[in-house]
Amino acid sequence: MKKNLFICLLLSTLYSNAQGISDALRYAQENPQGTARFNAMGGAFGAIGGDLSAMSINPAGGAVFTSSQFAVSLGNFNTSNSSSYFGTTSSDSGNRFDLNQLGTVVPIRNYDPKSDWKRFSFGVNYDLVNSFNNSTSVTGTNPYHSIADYFTYYANLLGGIPLSNLQASSYYFPDFAYMDQQAWLGYNGYLINPAVGNPASNNLYDPAIKGGNYRQTNTVNNTGYNGKLAFNFSGQVYDWMYVGINLNSYFNDYKQSSRFSESNPNGNPNVNGFYQDLHTYGNGFSFQLGTIIKITKEFRVGANYTSPVWYRFTDELSQRLNTSSAAVNPGYTMVFEPYKLQTPQSFLLSAAYVYNKQGIISVDYGVKEYSDMRFKPKNQFSDVNSAMDKQFTTSNSFRVGWEHKIKHLSVRAGYRWEQSPYIDKSVMGDLTGYSTGFGYHFQDYKIDVAYSYTQQDYQLSLLSAGVTETALTKVKNNAVTATFTYIFR
Repeated sequence: MKKNLFICLLLSTLYSNAQGISDALRYAQENPQGTARFNAMGGAFGAIGGDLSAMSINPAGGAVFTSSQFAVSLGNFNTSNSSSYFGTTSSDSGNRFDLNQLGTVVPIRNYDPKSDWKRFSFGVNYDLVNSFNNSTSVTGTNPYHSIADYFTYYANLLGGIPLSNLQASSYYFPDFAYMDQQAWLGYNGYLINPAVGNPASNNLYDPAIKGGNYRQTNTVNNTGYNGKLAFNFSGQVYDWMYVGINLNSYFNDYKQSSRFSESNPNGNPNVNGFYQDLHTYGNGFSFQLGTIIKITKEFRVGANYTSPVWYRFTDELSQRLNTSSAAVNPGYTMVFEPYKLQTPQSFLLSAAYVYNKQGIISVDYGVKEYSDMRFKPKNQFSDVNSAMDKQFTTSNSFRVGWEHKIKHLSVRAGYRWEQSPYIDKSVMGDLTGYSTGFGYHFQDYKIDVAYSYTQQDYQLSLLSAGVTETALTKVKNNAVTATFTYIFR
């Protein structure tokens, strides 16, 4: 499929509450689900280290290890969504198990007394940086726009589509854009008609459904993950400095299945289902640089830089439409040519205080400029990139973690806040989260358990055009993580 097909898809979504650029945001935002200790302390590990998931936050943390370790973490996630659409409230929820983390680290002591380097560490760690598993359901009566407005919008783009193309009994779009298929579905589903008073060109269209009060239901089921495999190289210089670098490989697999239905009291065609199945898959690369410095035995600070992630994606899309007048199915899957996405770079400053050799209080402050996101090649995605410049802004994050040891038992708690990446906070609100947990250290292994909770509000678009009204949605995530760690003596 030609590259301009996907470009038209992105350009056409700019007028519908950033439905297209929200796809970029899906991969730019990370919600790390690592070890239980990491989760219980809110992920505030930039100046601590000594944890495999902390190593993925600040690579200098790998040099804090004094013995080789292996750890594996499993998580149970429960996501609940409640949406309000024209006064009608709907809810949905889902439960799933995931592999949160899997990794190992090997520290090597430097016995050369003349060297300033005290230790080197090598580690490999996988972290689940985002789980896409989620389900939403929206129902309400829209007094303004019908799904017919969606198909009309695409049929009239760029001067309209020739009526002869839409009248074909079967229509294959190898050289046409996403908009052509939308128009063909709408026309053959009897949802759009040639515009009245425009017989010369027959390229413009009107919606066939009119009258208002459209009862609409939209269900969306998402599955998939964004995983990060970090290769860590770190070392301790003198007695007070740790430095490190990570080379990161990302693996993405995202699937979305949606069904939009609509009925009306006006004698117009009802839509039994507009079905869309999207599969996006790809990979990416980034690097990280970090350091941890011991100011005193009790107080340490950390800093690290995370480069953009350079992604390469492929999209596959299939659609079909069932109305009370016809069943329309193109009968094939559109496979778009691979495209590139560059996510924002980020910076993290951290501080930690160790008290009485029993406890830790840690704080992380991060900055991420979401307006730096770019689809590539830039000259072909200039309109989309310009829209991201205008809609996104700098996002600040703040994390606090606490841990206290009582002999072999450790108790933990954490707090997390992330600012919305949107200039307009009504599109997406700030994220807040709380966490707690405990761990028990045996001679050669540790068992840790954590519970975390986050919530965030956002505006959910039902369709990419035409139906421009959104549903106010609140998403709540509850997660339980268990980690088993083996220490090699």
